[in-house]
Amino acid sequence: MGRLSFFRLSHFLYGAILFIQFTWFRYNEHHAAPPGAGLICNLSYLFFFSMKLVIAATATSGAIYLQRLLDYLDTFPGNPPHEIHLIFSPFAHQVIHEEINELRLPKSAVIRRYSNRNMNAPFASGSTWFDAMVIIPCSMGTLGRIVAGTSESLILRSADVFLKERRKLILVVRETPWNLVHARNAIAAIESGVTFLPAMPSFYSKPSTIGEVADTVVWRVLDQLGLPATDAYRWKEDNVGTGGGVVGSEEINPS
Repeated sequence: MGRLSFFRLSHFLYGAILFIQFTWFRYNEHHAAPPGAGLICNLSYLFFFSMKLVIAATATSGAIYLQRLLDYLDTFPGNPPHEIHLIFSPFAHQVIHEEINELRLPKSAVIRRYSNRNMNAPFASGSTWFDAMVIIPCSMGTLGRIVAGTSESLILRSADVFLKERRKLILVVRETPWNLVHARNAIAAIESGVTFLPAMPSFYSKPSTIGEVADTVVWRVLDQLGLPATDAYRWKEDNVGTGGGVVGSEEINPS
């Protein structure tokens, strides 16, 4: 079976499981899911699906988000590995060194690294298929140059290609506070088709480490990629004793 046929089969099987799970929840909104439904859904992706991803990092604080995303992209032994193409802006290396010392790469993935000045990378052209691009973390300067369409580096050219080809482009922006230029650039990016995902952690999972705090953002990145985060905390699930959550709920009569 060829690579393309294999992926089509994997998408079909995963889609069938998603359809069954969606149908159950649609018609049984007030009942619990079948035992193991979520686990089966996640495992189906782990065993059948891999992606071609471009992952870039720029010179802004938040290297831990990049690290945790790469950790989650490690697949089970024997499963199809993800193909990860890495790009770093000139000062991203310095930020990584200062914040986490060294970047751990997924052992199972096929990793390729590129200079930010290399315009010969395959994803610098729309003629080569890739599933998604994630810039994590993304500086406000990078956001502004993407919106302006300058394309003077591999990161910026790749972002431009993903936008023009209507492919998934996720920007994990980490900056605070914002000025009006930042806000207008964010609006322009969203209008252009960017999935704008600021690094804004949540705390209802009661994270106890910095890594667990970062995971609350990375889980959302994985959701946008369509990849499973098997240990992600989901709001209003029965997580009593595993990090908190809503024990019970009550219906409010709008009248």
